Amino acid sequence: MNSWSAKAFVFFLIVSVSRRNAQQQPRYFKFHNKRIIDFNDDTITINKQLSNTKQLERIAGGSYANEGQFPFMAVVHRLIDGKRVAQCGGTIISKRWVLTAGHCIAKYPQRFFVIFGIIDKTGIGYDMNRGSGVSMMTTQAHVHPDYFFSKNDIGLLHLPQDIPFSEKIQPIHLAGLKDDKVMADTMAYVVGWGRDGYGPKGTKRLMYALMPLISKRECVSYWRVDYRNICTKTGFGKSACQGDSGGPLFVIKDDQPLQIGIVSYGDANCPSDRPGVYTRVAAFTKWIQRVTGM
Repeated sequence: MNSWSAKAFVFFLIVSVSRRNAQQQPRYFKFHNKRIIDFNDDTITINKQLSNTKQLERIAGGSYANEGQFPFMAVVHRLIDGKRVAQCGGTIISKRWVLTAGHCIAKYPQRFFVIFGIIDKTGIGYDMNRGSGVSMMTTQAHVHPDYFFSKNDIGLLHLPQDIPFSEKIQPIHLAGLKDDKVMADTMAYVVGWGRDGYGPKGTKRLMYALMPLISKRECVSYWRVDYRNICTKTGFGKSACQGDSGGPLFVIKDDQPLQIGIVSYGDANCPSDRPGVYTRVAAFTKWIQRVTGM
């Protein structure tokens, strides 16, 4: 069987319909895929009463996050036409920069509503946030120059002002060249507000899952991956899903989270019997440094 056939490939992106209105505002992490689909047509209706909002939102088979457990997480909404948003995740990597997937920010219009310091998305509308957390608008998107579909799937958002760090808002450490080698069977975490594969609806609360990594040799039997990718093992009833794009894959090193991957693509079924594919952060160290100056 051709593992790259047009019957099992999917970006983890959700487009939702939202109401319009407006409002805006170091302690680290604590523990206690085959059809080509464009999710621009996978719309979700958000009720005019924000308290009754309905969305496709959960890591498939994951657990709910606690307040402040993942302070590096960011909600990334690309604003489309006054009522629709493309939903992704991202990670804070400095006071002015958010790391995400290239396919989350490559399309136009490049206008983004980014929210920090929350686990519950209740209160978030098209370009407003009535809930907790800090929100900002930005149009400064940097997509990798060699991004194409699933290749070099990495992007950066530059914020217009400093992100106010606190207990609930902190940057994550990124894997560098010295962290390039990741062993198979290493346990890694994925975090996001993506769809729960067991149903079309889910809660708005952040979820996470722990999954083992697999070798490139094993992953190649399912997907056309290379050194720029990392894959997670199947068969655990857990996976990233639509809406989790741009979120982190990370391990714990020296008692701190180290981001090694970015949610990129996988099978349309969640959870799936095919590996999830992530952009390998260490492969783009020089590009990140060049763009951000970090």
